[in-house]
Amino acid sequence: MKKLLAMLLAMVMVFSLAACAQGGTTNGVSATEKTAAPDNNGEKDSSTSTGDSDSIDVGVCLTITGSGAPNGLIMLAGVQEYVDMVNEKGGVNGKQIKLHIQDAGNDSDACLNAMNLLEKEDLSAIIGPHGSGFIFAAQQIIEQGGIPCIGGGTNYKLPTTDNNLFLGRPSDAIQAKAIANYVVENTDAKTVGMCYCATDFGQGAYECVKEVMESNPQIKFVAETHNEADTDFSSTLLKMQAEGVDVLILWTTETPMPILLRQAYELGLHDTMEFYGSPCIGSGSVQEAMDLAWLEDVYCVQESFYDTTNATMVEFGERTFANYGMYPDNTLRSYEKLTEGLVEALRQCEDPTDPEQVKDALQNIHGYQTIFGTVDCDDTNSLVHEICITKWNPDTQQLDKVMDVAG
Repeated sequence: MKKLLAMLLAMVMVFSLAACAQGGTTNGVSATEKTAAPDNNGEKDSSTSTGDSDSIDVGVCLTITGSGAPNGLIMLAGVQEYVDMVNEKGGVNGKQIKLHIQDAGNDSDACLNAMNLLEKEDLSAIIGPHGSGFIFAAQQIIEQGGIPCIGGGTNYKLPTTDNNLFLGRPSDAIQAKAIANYVVENTDAKTVGMCYCATDFGQGAYECVKEVMESNPQIKFVAETHNEADTDFSSTLLKMQAEGVDVLILWTTETPMPILLRQAYELGLHDTMEFYGSPCIGSGSVQEAMDLAWLEDVYCVQESFYDTTNATMVEFGERTFANYGMYPDNTLRSYEKLTEGLVEALRQCEDPTDPEQVKDALQNIHGYQTIFGTVDCDDTNSLVHEICITKWNPDTQQLDKVMDVAG
């Protein structure tokens, strides 16, 4: 993990320094681009484009600096590694894929600035932004920009009628409902609790879980929300204990999750509760931040599974380990999958530099098997409809698959 962060941060810094020295754009990142205010009323500016007819230019809008960087850099590794594989084999229709990377930062303003900069370039597609909140904020830019964007949001209200927006991660209507249904069908829970973060990601999951619980009135359901910046959850956890909760769903993001798991462990709640978590438990950045003993008997949903008996997965895993010092975690696998889906769409285009053709090709991807699962576009432009439920194995210190779920 530390090798990954160091290498990718160095890569981004090299891009930025080179751009400063040359007064232009290097791989889409420059000191002036990252801070400049959007102009030209959002119109594309040919001066920011490479104009290289031998390349297919793809934008990337992910968090690569600040508190969200550990996770964002893993996403970038998934994108970069698959693009490198494709380029090593000759690219797409004889053209190399060139990534134009913009930092989404840690707030909506930075994300909107990054998206505005990318939308002004001559790009075939954009990967990102990540997170439902960022996507909601950027929807108008995406709708008016005309470049297909594959975002990493899961809120079940995404996407809308905007046909430039595609979702590269499974909806909470699949993920959160899968956890809730598993609890109802496979445990003897009398009281189910839920601690969820006060974001579009957490709120969407809460509404999906609540719907399942309301359909099972024999189970008492209690829920508490928290902010991503919170650092003390002891009162919330003790309230859940006082309510008689025997299954607790933790649906939060990378920063609060290790704290929640540590405090639950220190309070001895594992003796009386089963724990079910959101996908970030499978992220290397989360596991790096915790004592793995805190994961004892914890279940979580994952967007894909790293099967060590699958030769194709193992081959890709060895590449990421050699290049970044880590095997593909849930985060990296998710972004490899959506990148591979995009590359397949590019292959289907007569002109893969034409964003309109790329959009049509994405909408016509059905049942395409990637390294880590299937990409299948539905009538809402959602590309991924399968997840799995896993359980932490303390002996192997890995997540074991319990069951597959298709939405």
